[in-house]
Amino acid sequence: MPDYTFNPDAVRVAITGNVFYSELSFATVKTAVEDVTFDLGADPRFKSLGVLSEDALESDFSDETESTASWQSGNVRTLVKSREATVKLAALQTSRDAVSLFYGLRPQDIQGGVFNVQAAVARPSMVVVFEFKDGNLKGSSTERVFRIVMPLAQVSEVESPKFTSGEAITWGMTFSALGGAAGASGALLKLVTNDEAMQSRNAVSLWADDQISTDGTISVSATPGATITVGAKSVTATAGPDKIASGLVKGQVARVLVTATKAGLDDARQAVIVAFP
Repeated sequence: MPDYTFNPDAVRVAITGNVFYSELSFATVKTAVEDVTFDLGADPRFKSLGVLSEDALESDFSDETESTASWQSGNVRTLVKSREATVKLAALQTSRDAVSLFYGLRPQDIQGGVFNVQAAVARPSMVVVFEFKDGNLKGSSTERVFRIVMPLAQVSEVESPKFTSGEAITWGMTFSALGGAAGASGALLKLVTNDEAMQSRNAVSLWADDQISTDGTISVSATPGATITVGAKSVTATAGPDKIASGLVKGQVARVLVTATKAGLDDARQAVIVAFP
């Protein structure tokens, strides 16, 4: 039966966060980006836009679709022709990085305090990481982190700043995700988090061979770090497969229970293996 109980612990608020970007390829910074415990602000490969306006981030995701119509039954299929992902923000800090992104400046366009805005520009592509935090993981001092990653992106729109005495200058920009980033497995976006509410209830995988080896072992693959139990024997799963003593001998017809569990996951996986010669 599906669980329709409201879980208030799964309600999230983007309390604080930051925007990081790097003009290196995604393949180069992939390991750092996909590890939420890694401090991107301390990595010289990334720059930060600093403090944003109170509107923070406005994310938009859309599909361009096309329906296939039939003579007898109307629309019979909807095809996704393309997908678009954008994030709109306004940098509150007038910094070299924010102004450079806004105007599409290259390093050679800046000489000291002179910023030369060119009449024609090819805006650079970059990796952009929108990171926000919402307290700590339940029962832990580890921060709950959520990252929206554009493996390949460009500034696609800007919102002209107002220079007045009554309000702060903001540098409004829209980042658009592009496809084809090296090392991104075809992803337009990547969502990276350690949020316990986002973890699968069945995140423990398990596969066991039903053929017992001559030495009485059985090959078992499970989520790395999970505890695999075969009869009375327990081991910690590696990248696998792991060979584990089954308690059976080759040629014996019997049943053996194989389980895999991992701390922090709600469910275990189990299988009953019938061993054949």
